[in-house]
Amino acid sequence: MLCNGASTMSPWQFALAWLLAKPSVTAQIVGATKSDYLEDAVAALFLRLSPEEIAALEEPYSPHPVLGFSSADFPRCEGHFKNLKSRGVGTTREAIVHISPAVCDLDKEIVEMKHPWLSRPFLLGSAALLCGALLVAGCNKPSHPDEKAAVDSAMTSNNLGVVSVSQDRDKGVMTLKGDVESDAKKAQAESVARQAAPDYTIANEIGVRPPQADNAGAVASNLDSGIEDNFKAAIKAHKNLDDQSISGSAKNGTLVVKGTVKTTAQKKEAGELAKKVPNVQQVVNELEVKPGKHSTPKS
Repeated sequence: MLCNGASTMSPWQFALAWLLAKPSVTAQIVGATKSDYLEDAVAALFLRLSPEEIAALEEPYSPHPVLGFSSADFPRCEGHFKNLKSRGVGTTREAIVHISPAVCDLDKEIVEMKHPWLSRPFLLGSAALLCGALLVAGCNKPSHPDEKAAVDSAMTSNNLGVVSVSQDRDKGVMTLKGDVESDAKKAQAESVARQAAPDYTIANEIGVRPPQADNAGAVASNLDSGIEDNFKAAIKAHKNLDDQSISGSAKNGTLVVKGTVKTTAQKKEAGELAKKVPNVQQVVNELEVKPGKHSTPKS
């Protein structure tokens, strides 16, 4: 059935238009889970059904007794149900909630609940708010693609399955961890990751553990502790950085700098200081620039 030439309208858009034509309906539960669904629902606001079309849509419905009314009550009230239905209260089943058997016996005048605040502008405003909510939700999506599986597969193909991979899609950082037997293997793992995930910064925290070096792990741990201490001292020596929220954590020679600063220049300066710390092989600068932040001096 076509309404006002709306040949592209879907059945559920007609259903929404039918609901909107009922003055007793205060809200429609759309249940949109995708933006396309919401756009279709908004289109239903502009679909006007004629009285003939509404009657045609309602014609197949047959009244049914409702639980709570006796078989004796229903025939006495059936005429009132149909009357209420014709006055805009949707289906007979919906009309029953407005009527009690006592009302059927006392008077034929049915008082319908109306809501003057319900209007198409109101519904359009609600739809606009929902669109805004969906837009905000879309803006909160991760800014980098999911490339972890590609990196894992590349590691396995290059006999580097011992390397574990984790990704931060918001910051665009792919972190490599685990132990390999040589610096060459560590460098190879980083190269493989860069090729598989070109959009990511690679944080290479892989440890080098030669088979014959039993204390290699302890040595690396001590070096990492020294890196963190030296970076902290370097930050403290710079007044314009010491009153910012800057911290550094080292793992197998990779120093990850985190926190917040007020300017891009401060972020760059902190990154340069990190590169100059002894035994640092790589710096991953994750500092966030927040111009309106308050200074928080380090103790």
